[in-house]
Amino acid sequence: MKKEIVEREEDLVEEFKIGNVHIKIYDTYCKNKTPEEIQVILDRCSYIASEALSRQKSI
Repeated sequence: MKKEIVEREEDLVEEFKIGNVHIKIYDTYCKNKTPEEIQVILDRCSYIASEALSRQKSI
């Protein structure tokens, strides 16, 4: 079951653009998580970004 995440403006931590991509970072997903759970989330984000960048370079 997928958890619904509500994006509230007060939870917006950072907002920026890279090329045509508009990125908004909210801290909602990490609230009430242990440091270990947060590290797992960050590791997964890092892996996804790394894979996307390596695919982009091979095009």
